[in-house]
Amino acid sequence: IMIAAGRENLTIGTAADAGSVTAGGVADVPGDLILTVVDAADNLTMNAAIVDNGFFAPVSLTKSGAGIVTLNGTNTY
Repeated sequence: IMIAAGRENLTIGTAADAGSVTAGGVADVPGDLILTVVDAADNLTMNAAIVDNGFFAPVSLTKSGAGIVTLNGTNTY
């Protein structure tokens, strides 16, 4: 998920734990969720829970860029 420079803030999920996000493609494949907020003036709010992609498929989280990422969900990754 990427917010390019000069774009608006982004919120995923209407409230904490409203939905879930995972990575890895098909079920039971590990993945990396990359959150990029290029501009320091922009924010990404992740209300959806970040969850593993199956029992033996952990999800990694990578944050890049100068912007702020806020995680509000009950994350299990």
